[in-house]
Amino acid sequence: MKRTANNVRGLTVRQLYKFMGKLIEDGHARKRVVVRKDTFTHPLEADGCTVLEVTHASMNSHLMLDDNSYTKTLADGTESERVALTLCGDGVNDSGLTHEEYEIQKRNEARQNLAIKKKEGDSKLIEAATGGKDGEG
Repeated sequence: MKRTANNVRGLTVRQLYKFMGKLIEDGHARKRVVVRKDTFTHPLEADGCTVLEVTHASMNSHLMLDDNSYTKTLADGTESERVALTLCGDGVNDSGLTHEEYEIQKRNEARQNLAIKKKEGDSKLIEAATGGKDGEG
């Protein structure tokens, strides 16, 4: 089960403390805490607003980068990841995705569904053209 803490008006100290207590119970006491900067948005940022609400916290896996800003790979060729407590601002939804990431996810799901429907449609056309004989003459 993925643990998350959400409050659209901003997390309180009590909510964050309770959430972190559950994470410690789950064995995450030594994990790092990171901040997703892209999720902190406010219309007054251009006017100097620098203190923004944390509205979402969750344990997430993140790809690590090497010194050249490329994805860090391990000796076996797999991508290096780490799990960390991620604090997010008001630019995320309940699943922990920014609006842009959510839209990309929905687009990808729609493309997958379309590909499945197209594949099913192609098999029906082939079946109709061959009279259900799987292409045998």
